[in-house]
Parts: sequence; C-alpha cells; structure tokens
Amino acid sequence: MRNAMTAISPQQKSINGGVEVEPRKVLGNAFLHTQAKGSSMACIMTLKEFGYLHAINVGDSGFMIFKNKQCVYESPIQKHSFNHPYQLGNSKYIAWALSLPAGDIIVLGTDGLLDNMYSEQIGDVIKKGALEGVNPEQLAWDFAELALYNPMDKYLYSPFAKAAQLAGKKHMGGKIDDIMVLLPTFYHEFSLAVLFCFLFYFSYM
Repeated sequence: MRNAMTAISPQQKSINGGVEVEPRKVLGNAFLHTQAKGSSMACIMTLKEFGYLHAINVGDSGFMIFKNKQCVYESPIQKHSFNHPYQLGNSKYIAWALSLPAGDIIVLGTDGLLDNMYSEQIGDVIKKGALEGVNPEQLAWDFAELALYNPMDKYLYSPFAKAAQLAGKKHMGGKIDDIMVLLPTFYHEFSLAVLFCFLFYFSYM
C-alpha cells in the first residue's frame, strides 16, 4: 500500500491541477518496488474528470457499483480454481473504464466481504440506510460488521459456499478472513468530482 501511494506522486497533473492517476502504472510500480516476501491481491481505483471511473484488479478483491440502491455492476472474481485466486506477479489483471454518474455508490472489498455477502444483501443494507438516513461511514461499518459475523453461521449459504458447491466441494457457512471495506461516493461541484472514502478493516490475526 505504501508503495502504491508513493507511485502516485510522479503521475502527471490533470487539466484541473489534480493528479492524473493511472491505476495500471501505479500497480506496476508498486509491485516492482516491493521487497517483502509473499504475494497479494490488489484493487486500485481512481475517479477521473467528467465522472469516469478507472480501476484495475488482480484476484478476489473487487468492487460493486450501486445505482438507486440496486447493484448495476460487480467486478468478476479472478481465480485459477476454487479458493485459489490470482495474485500479483504470476497472474493477469482486469482493467476498467466506466462512466459513474454523481450519486452512484461504489463498494470496494476484500474477499472477507465478497465471500460472505451477496450484492443483494449489500443493496438491502444500502436501502435500509437510505430510509434511516444513515451516512456512508455507518454503511461501511454495517457491511464490515455483517461480513465479520456471517462466517459464524454454519448454515449460511454464502457466496463462498456457493462457489464451493460449484467446484464440487461440500461447505456451508461463510469464510473467516480479513475484511476491508472501502465506500467512496462523490458529487459534482463546479464540474469537479469530489470523492469521499470511508474505510473499515477487520483482521483475524
């Protein structure tokens, strides 16, 4: 993560004076400057001018886009086989460029979220939050909290259980894993996109 932040600094300035971030370059530079042993999944996203979302993803982290509280896009999980996701260094990536109107909600999460909650469940939380006037910070907390407790239900037919079934394996319940939730939303002000991010992280370590 530190190397990814460092890689943003040399990026060229955009027309409005901000930083024009290229997710693919950021990910590549961060990977090349990482000396720690092991590997990792990654999802990097930036909001460019005129409401265009650019993203790159490797592995089973990912994002969803909600419009009017309905999921209209969900990034595909990249994996070699069941519970064997792509990782940096030996796998391909997927890159996106999507139009993102003001008011849309993006939910980014690690597999600790995506293995334990369906997009419909996340949409239900968003709907409930809208009725109760819940702010994005609380929504991010609600997502993370549900993903934390769902794996404790051994009868839950979670996304992970569904993937196991499709792979011919027997598993009920969720998957205990680290959980990171990032909930950005934005609005237009004087033609500039303003981005708010709310981050929650749970670790089982």
